[in-house]
Amino acid sequence: MSVYDFNQYNTAYYGTSLAAGSLGTCITHTAMTPFDVIKTKIQLEPTKYPWNPLTTSRLLQQQKIPLFTGGIPTAIGYFGQGAGKFGGVEVIKIQLAKYLGDEKVYETKRVVLLWASAVAENIDDIFCGLIPLLCKQVPYTMAKFGVQDILREKLAPFFGIKNMGEVNQSSYATQIGLAVTSGFGA
Repeated sequence: MSVYDFNQYNTAYYGTSLAAGSLGTCITHTAMTPFDVIKTKIQLEPTKYPWNPLTTSRLLQQQKIPLFTGGIPTAIGYFGQGAGKFGGVEVIKIQLAKYLGDEKVYETKRVVLLWASAVAENIDDIFCGLIPLLCKQVPYTMAKFGVQDILREKLAPFFGIKNMGEVNQSSYATQIGLAVTSGFGA
C-alpha cells in the first residue's frame, strides 16, 4: 500500500510538464539559432568569414544575413520535442514510482529518473539510428534530466517552495517558472 498520494499527478500536472518542456526547449534552442547561422557561415565560407570575434560583429552588421534564419522551424520542432521528452519523463517516472513503491523509489530516485529519461528519449527518437542514439543522445538526455531534477530541488526555495511536496500546490506560473528555469540550467 502506498503512503504517497499519486492522485496529485493528474491531467493538469502532466499538462504543466508538457507546457514547461515545450516552452523551455523551444525558447532555449531558438535562442541559439544565431550561433548556428554564424557557425554555418564560417564553415561554408572560411576565407570570407574566418573564425574570430570580428566575424560575428561583421555578420551582425550585414543586413542581408538574417541571424534567425531557420528560427521558426527550430521553434516548432523543439516545441514538440520538449513536450514529448519532458511529458514522457514525468509519465514514465510516476508510473515507475507506482510500480516500484514509495520506499524503493525514494531510495533510488536518481536511478528512476535516469531510467525514465532514457526510455523517454528512446520513444521520442524512435526513428533515429540505434547506435548514435545509444552512444550519444541517451547518455546526454539522462544527464540533462538528472541535472534538471537536482536544480529543480535547489531552485524551488527561490520560487517560494519550501519542500518539493508543495510544487503541485503552487500556481501554474510558479510551476512553469521552476520547470523552465531548472530545464534551462540543465
